[in-house]
Parts: sequence; structure tokens; C-alpha cells
Amino acid sequence: MSPESNSFSKDEPAPWSEVVLVCAKCAAKLDRGRKGKTELRGEIRHALKRRGLGKTVRVIETSCLDLCPKDGQTVATGRQVAAGRLSAFGANADGEAVVKVLFGRT
Repeated sequence: MSPESNSFSKDEPAPWSEVVLVCAKCAAKLDRGRKGKTELRGEIRHALKRRGLGKTVRVIETSCLDLCPKDGQTVATGRQVAAGRLSAFGANADGEAVVKVLFGRT
């Protein structure tokens, strides 16, 4: 067998339609991280679940997004990244506020 026969690339449908990226480096600077996960990531997940979006939006903690707001945290949706945009939230922003800004839902 050739090496190529064991490796393949195949597109598969994602079980979600949107992603939210949460900068872990920002969280560490704000002391908002615990057990390897950022507090804001969990808050965003819970806020999305309360709005019925828990299955359609994946919240992913990522390395530095290079925006680095002073006393803030960088968060972005996949659509924002595709458009070359990021969002900076204040140090006290919670998941509810972030979801409201990113998805326009109350």
C-alpha cells in the first residue's frame, strides 16, 4: 500500500453553524481563568444555552488573537474573523453581555 492510501481528506458537515473564539491570554491577564478554561468561555456557553443556541454555536478558547485590549478580553465570531474584525470587551463583561453584542439577542 502506498502512504497516500492511508491518509485522506474529506469534508464533513459541522454539527454547529457558528463559532465564538475567546482569547485565553486576555483571560490570564485578567485572572479570569481556572482549570485551563476561561470563566468567560463558560459564561458565554451558558448564555447561549439559555437562548436555545447551545447546539448551533461552538465556543472555543484560543491562543492570543493579537488585539490585546488593556483591561479587557478579545472575543470574535467566525463571521467577524472572516470579515477581519474582532470585539474587545471590558474586564467585567459577562457572558450575557457578550452574547447580546455578538448575536443581538436579549
